[in-house]
Amino acid sequence: MLFLMVTFLLSTWTYATTEILCGNTNPSSSLMTKLAKSGKYEWCMSGVCEENSKTFERTKCVKQLGGDQPHENSFLVSHKETHREPNSLSMKSYAGFFRLYPGDSCFEECRPEKKKNFLGISKQKLGMDKEACAQCMIKLPPQTPESYEVVGHGVTVHKGQQCFNLCRLPEGPYLDHRPYSTECLNCIGAQGVKPIFEYLVNKAGECFELRDGRYQGASKVPESFCKKGSFVYSTYYKKGSKFAMSTLLFGEPQKCYEVDDKSDGEYYTKQVKVSFCDDETIDNSQRGTNKDSTPSLNSSRPASRARSN
Repeated sequence: MLFLMVTFLLSTWTYATTEILCGNTNPSSSLMTKLAKSGKYEWCMSGVCEENSKTFERTKCVKQLGGDQPHENSFLVSHKETHREPNSLSMKSYAGFFRLYPGDSCFEECRPEKKKNFLGISKQKLGMDKEACAQCMIKLPPQTPESYEVVGHGVTVHKGQQCFNLCRLPEGPYLDHRPYSTECLNCIGAQGVKPIFEYLVNKAGECFELRDGRYQGASKVPESFCKKGSFVYSTYYKKGSKFAMSTLLFGEPQKCYEVDDKSDGEYYTKQVKVSFCDDETIDNSQRGTNKDSTPSLNSSRPASRARSN
């Protein structure tokens, strides 16, 4: 009876860790090495995973970041995969960066502790010194979240927004509060002044938030931002210079670009098919679509404007 109980517990642990490693318990998914320390501040596990009837080797690790003087709240969760096919070998890797603050997964499990040795000298014990922290962190996905909540302010920020980086909490010591900066709070409008952002919709219907200053440009954001934004620009097609080297020396046709109509391409420029700038190839019945293959505007530049949705 005792043997059966031990066997059951071991089987349960194997399936649990196989599922953490592979995301499934498919017949060919199996654990080769269970979660164990592989470095001073790193834990890893490895095995064979089955997905879509194919198998590959995967190693999943969790590591405390910061080098020789690691940050108390900063961790990396990573996957490394080896895919073997007849006459081919490919490697893939993924990584997610996490900074733990109150309310986050594993915050309590990875809290640093001070321990005294036999001489009575206190020593800091970091998260990755504890197996409970590693067991918790290894369950997190190996990719950085595309959005997160600015806790306490009821605002969710998405990758591509100016507020996304401004509101990301710093790596460093463990804190029992969330130290959002003034820049972050101004960005999300928590200081009483609602910020004004400008957006751009390209021909494919994708939405971008426009950036000013040193890193002027356009960052892709969810389409919902352009639907509710007050200032939304569009794009048009524009021929490149006829004096370009490729045209003058090699006789290549002028290039065609999709550019924003706010700045004539200073925020957004994308090279597209040359035919998109050729008036004679435009099918009027296809105007107004959102696909690059069916341009909706001719190559003449419209007046720069903003429109309210």
